[in-house]
Amino acid sequence: MKTMKLNDFQQLNSQIFTVWSDEIRERFDPYYFRVEFRKNMEQIDKSKFKVVRFGELMKDLKNGVEIRTYSDSGYRYLRVTDIDDFGLNSNDPRHVKVDQIPEKIKLSEDDFLISRSGSLGLVSIVTDKMLDYILSSHIFKISLDTEKILPEYLAIFFRGSLGQLQFFQKNNGGIVPEINQGALKSIKIPLPPLATQNKIVTIMQKAYAEKKQKEEKAQKLLASIDGYVLGELGIKAPEIKREMVFEVGSDRVGNSRMDPLFYSQRNIYGFLRGTKFKIKFVEDLVEYLQTGFAAGSKNQEADGVIQIRPTNIDNNGYLKFDKNIYVKGEYVNTRQKDILQKEEILFNNTNSQELVGKTSYFNLDGYYFCSNHITRIKVKEGLNPIYLKLIFNIYQKIGIFYNICTNWNNQSGVNIKLLKTIKIPIPSLVTQNKIVGKVKSHYSYAQTLQKKAREVLNKAKELVEGMILR
Repeated sequence: MKTMKLNDFQQLNSQIFTVWSDEIRERFDPYYFRVEFRKNMEQIDKSKFKVVRFGELMKDLKNGVEIRTYSDSGYRYLRVTDIDDFGLNSNDPRHVKVDQIPEKIKLSEDDFLISRSGSLGLVSIVTDKMLDYILSSHIFKISLDTEKILPEYLAIFFRGSLGQLQFFQKNNGGIVPEINQGALKSIKIPLPPLATQNKIVTIMQKAYAEKKQKEEKAQKLLASIDGYVLGELGIKAPEIKREMVFEVGSDRVGNSRMDPLFYSQRNIYGFLRGTKFKIKFVEDLVEYLQTGFAAGSKNQEADGVIQIRPTNIDNNGYLKFDKNIYVKGEYVNTRQKDILQKEEILFNNTNSQELVGKTSYFNLDGYYFCSNHITRIKVKEGLNPIYLKLIFNIYQKIGIFYNICTNWNNQSGVNIKLLKTIKIPIPSLVTQNKIVGKVKSHYSYAQTLQKKAREVLNKAKELVEGMILR
């Protein structure tokens, strides 16, 4: 019972299928009758519990309101992006100033919220802390008949595949997925007795708590890695200020750089004074630095070779391949010098200012290329490439690259010439290998915890689905 996203479903393969004429109801478009949707409805209809339409469980259904002007204070404005798989998040809260909350969308405790466009079927339950929130027009507010259904049970159902596939099936939008009130009311829901609903809620709450505990432990472990590396080098992480207004004497301004940010720090490498190890420039540590190549739509083909881009590097400096760009396969023969080599490190040279400097280690079999936003680096003998990767990622997080990069047209970058001047503390290869080994151990254990967290939740979802259907 894995939670699905719309893009996950769109990758399913059943494009050609047969539908009997007596099965055609409600809609006439082929998409509505896809095999995956029909199998899902067959499962629901066979539930041992009474199956009802969602509209039968509603006392009231309203849309939010559209407000496009935000302010620094006022009422919290709840958007679809504020809802995730587990309820509300506070990653980027927005506020609006209005005289009062419109009466039709005043929230009450236990009201049920559902996203109706964009990311379909995201749900949340209103708590006492949300009563002064204003809903976006892309969110439905539903008052439930709680004598028949628990809001928590409904949230579990909609977050699972049984509910999600119905949202996708009843999508009546164009490029932007959307579901209207009529389609929402027609969604089928198996309705166990309240005692069984309570049991299901208890199982899932326990699973969510265990998942959260494991994930927090994993995040704490990952967050400790930078401190461990710096500690081994005898260095404390500096407090590098990202000031936008500052004073610079004319004697400090040279001919090489005229951009203000470059002069915001008097000595960004001052924190390295604490180390007992030698400080070297990147130029002295590498055999070569080589930038990848740009590839527009004319250079791409669906069954070609992956071109690694900044989006293929995660926040911990590891490669990921969930969203890929493929360039022409013929480049394996015509652009041999651009084929990535094992043990290169890949430095993100162009991005938003905060992300310049993300770095990964490449050691994969097969053919890969990289974009012109990536600099390939081959280190000299005596330097562990993963050690350099760790240092670059620490520099990115503490703001070294932020302060030295050049800015233009909403982009920032560190070119090869500037990259060569970066100062790196270099312990012995034995110490480097010790640091790399410890970090690998930490990361591996964190991954194990994250995997176990997913397994706990998936196992609970499978158990719950069985309780609903059989």
